[in-house]
Amino acid sequence: MKYQLVLQLPAQSVDDFDSLIAIEDQLIDKLGKEHDVDGHDFGSGTMNIFIITNQPIKAFEISKPVFQRKRLLGQLKAAYRKQNGEDYTVLWPVNYSGQFEVMAANSKGLSPFEVIKAVKKGIKSEESSSNPDTEVIKGLHSVVEALEKELRKLRNARRKRRKST
Repeated sequence: MKYQLVLQLPAQSVDDFDSLIAIEDQLIDKLGKEHDVDGHDFGSGTMNIFIITNQPIKAFEISKPVFQRKRLLGQLKAAYRKQNGEDYTVLWPVNYSGQFEVMAANSKGLSPFEVIKAVKKGIKSEESSSNPDTEVIKGLHSVVEALEKELRKLRNARRKRRKST
């Protein structure tokens, strides 16, 4: 898939985090397999949901009613970029004139899976260096694989839970 859609709301509290999880679960159900709800982050006064898709405008239009029902459209910002791009195209609010930024735990707006991919790429680079530290590399591989496994288990459990209700 070619694009990353980011759905962003202001966030300050644990209640906001609980709301984020509930919204993410609803989006997983609404968007289906055509658009991949790839995770979220929370911090620096915002919460973001990341969706990987070939059709960011369509994914946003499908997502919009979730925010309408929760009366959050007035607070929502939505923008997309190419998967490895830096510049966002803002979809919502319609006449938004500011600069869209993802300001959370990782300032590049990467989902947890993208962070893991970036770390793996760095490990491969270290492995090919002239003097690699093999013990450190081996340990990092183990940590990354364990994190990736846990993230996938959480996402799959959330999807199963939503399908059973």
